[in-house]
Amino acid sequence: MEKQYKPVPDVEALRYHGTLEKPDIKIFVSHRIDQDSETIDNPLYIPVRCGAVYDDRENVTMLGDDTGDNISEKRFTYNELTVQYWAWKNVQADYYGLCHYRRYFSFATEQLNADIGGSYTGCVKEDFFNWNTEEKYGLNNDKLMSECISKSNITIFEPFDIRKAGFQTIKQSMSMDARSFDYHDMEQCIEIIKELYPEIYPYAKSYLEGYLVIFYNCFIMSRELFNELCDFEFSVLFKLEDKIDISKYSLHKQRIFGLIGEHLVGIWLAYKRFEFDLSVDERKVVYFDNINKRAPDLTPAYNKDNVTIVLASSDYFAPYLGVCIKSIIATSTQSHNYDLIVLEREISDVNKRRILSMKSGFPNISIRFLNVREKVANLHFYINGDRLSQETYYGLLTSWFLPNHSKAIIMDCDMIVRKDMAELYANDISNVMAGAVRDVVFYGLLNDTQTDTYDYVTKELGVRNPYNYFNGGLVFLNMEKFRRTFSLDKISECINKYKLRIVDQDMFNMLLEDNVMFLDPRWNHMIVIDGWVKNNLSYAPASDYLRFEEARKDPYIIHYANVLKPWNDPTVEFADDFWAIAKMTPFYETIIYRSMHEITDVLHQAVFDVGQYAGLYDRRTGARKVADFFFPKGSKRRELLKKIIPKGSKRWAILKQIYYVFNPRFKRPMREDIM
Repeated sequence: MEKQYKPVPDVEALRYHGTLEKPDIKIFVSHRIDQDSETIDNPLYIPVRCGAVYDDRENVTMLGDDTGDNISEKRFTYNELTVQYWAWKNVQADYYGLCHYRRYFSFATEQLNADIGGSYTGCVKEDFFNWNTEEKYGLNNDKLMSECISKSNITIFEPFDIRKAGFQTIKQSMSMDARSFDYHDMEQCIEIIKELYPEIYPYAKSYLEGYLVIFYNCFIMSRELFNELCDFEFSVLFKLEDKIDISKYSLHKQRIFGLIGEHLVGIWLAYKRFEFDLSVDERKVVYFDNINKRAPDLTPAYNKDNVTIVLASSDYFAPYLGVCIKSIIATSTQSHNYDLIVLEREISDVNKRRILSMKSGFPNISIRFLNVREKVANLHFYINGDRLSQETYYGLLTSWFLPNHSKAIIMDCDMIVRKDMAELYANDISNVMAGAVRDVVFYGLLNDTQTDTYDYVTKELGVRNPYNYFNGGLVFLNMEKFRRTFSLDKISECINKYKLRIVDQDMFNMLLEDNVMFLDPRWNHMIVIDGWVKNNLSYAPASDYLRFEEARKDPYIIHYANVLKPWNDPTVEFADDFWAIAKMTPFYETIIYRSMHEITDVLHQAVFDVGQYAGLYDRRTGARKVADFFFPKGSKRRELLKKIIPKGSKRWAILKQIYYVFNPRFKRPMREDIM
C-alpha cells in the first residue's frame, strides 16, 4: 500500500521566515512519544514528536514527524534523524538545528566541565530540568542564542576526546561496543561513502582513526549547509539499509542507523572544515537527567470530608509503609474520604503498584505518590544514624509540597493505626500551629541528671518549657498557619544549618513551642522495650507516666519508635498487631524474607565469632591486624591509643575514611531505613 502523507500543520512556530535583522532560526527538539517531557518556552525551539506515526494518544498538540514527506516509521532504527528528515523536507528556515528532549546546547558564558559516563559522556550533566537550569545555560534567552548562532556557519557539539573514556580511536570505541555496533556495518558505510562521495572518503578514514568524536546528532547550521549534510547523510544511510540485515539485532542495536548517523555528521564536518573556510562554534551540550513534565501541585482528592494523611518513605521502607497504609484503610469508615499522600524520591514502580492495589474496592481511599527529589535537591540533610534517611525531614517541608492543602496528619511509617483517623482529624487546630502527643519517654531523659538532655533542650534548642516537648512521629499540622508563620527559606535554612540529636523532632519543637495542642496520648503510643525506654519511663514525671500507662491499655496508634521493630523482633510489645495487618498486604512475603535474612546474618556472625575465637580463621581488616600487632589488646600502648583516638571521635572517623579509600571492600553500606 502506498504511503499516505498528511499535510504539515499550519502553525505559528513554522510561519516565521525571518528578516535581515532577525534570521529565522528553528531548532527542532526531538521528543519521545512514551514520555511526557518538559519543553522550553523559547520561540527558537520547536518540539517535534519522534516516530509520531506510532503515537496513539489523543489530543496531542505537539508537532509530529509524520506529516508531509517523512520517514516517521523508521523511528526505531533512525532515532531523532526522523525529525531531522522531516524538517529538511517540510520546513523553511535560515538556520536549522537539532537537539533532544534531554540534550541542549549550552549558551552559558562560564567554563563548563563535561562528564564521562554512559549516555551523557562528553555532556555537562544536570539532575533537573527547571527554570533555574534553563536560566543557567541561557536556554530561555532567545536574543542571546540568536546572537551566538548567527555569528557562525555551524554550531556543533564540542568534540569529545575518546581517550578519556579509555579508547585510543573512534574505530576502537565502536569495535568494542558490541551492544550498539557491529563494526562490519560501519565498514559497509565507509564503502558506500567511497562509492557515492569519493572526495569525503579520506576524511571518513582519518576521522575513525582519530580520537575526537562528535556525538548525539546535535547541531545548528545555515540552510545551505543543512541541505548538504542531509543529502550526504540520508543518501548514505538509505543505501546502507539495503546492504545490512538487522532482523536479528536487539532492540538497542537496531538503532544502528541513528548511531552511525552521529558519526556521519563528524565525518562530513571533518571534510567541510578542511576543504572550506567555515566558521564553527563548538559548544558544550547539557544532559538533563530528570526531564518528565512537572505535575501541577496536588489538590485535595475529595471535595468534602477529606482526611489528609501524609507519609514519607524510602524504597527500602516501602513494605512497612504498606503495612501502615493498610492499617489506615482497615480502620476507615465510609462516611469519610481519606487522602493519603506519600512523599518519596525513589520508590520503585513495583512497590507503588503493590501499595495502590490495597485501595481496590475502597472508593473513599485515595493514595498518591509525590516525588520531591527536585524540591529537596539543594538541601543538606544531617543524618546521625544508619536507621534514618532524609525522608524523616519531609514533614517540615510538607506545607510547601502541598500548597493547596490547609492541614494534614503527618506521620511516620513505623506505626499501626487501630482507630479511625477521621476522629483525630476532627480535632480543631485552627487556633494553633499543630496537634501532637507529649513525649513521656523523653521527659525521663530530662529528669535523668546523668545526661545533659535538659541543658540541650533549654540551651541549644532554646525551648523554654522542655516538659511540653512532643514526639514528632505524628504531627497534625495546620499547614496554612505554618506557611504564614515561616517561609520556605527559613525552614530550608534550619535544615541546612542545624545538626540536632533527634533531627526533625527537635526542629519541630524549636519552631512550634507554645503553639501546640496536646492530643490524647493514645494517638501516638510508643512501645515499651526493656533497657533504654523502660529506664527513661522510670524517670518520667508521675502524672505523665500514669497517662502513658493508661494509653498503653488501648492505644489508637502504636508507634514502634525504637531500634527493635516487630519485623526484626516479633517479641516486641504489640508485635501481633503489626503482623496481623502485614498478613493482609502484598508485602508479607518480603517482610518475612527480610526477617529470616536478619536472623541468618546474626547466626553467621555468631558462628564467625566462635570460629575466630577458636583460631579457625582470621578475618580482621589490615588496619586491625596492624593495630593488634603494635598495640596488643590489654597493653598500656593499646589503652593510650584509645585515649588519643577514641572510638567514634572525629579523629577516628577521619582515619576510617582514609583507610576506606585504600581498602573500599571493608566499608559497610548504610541501610536506608526511616524511623
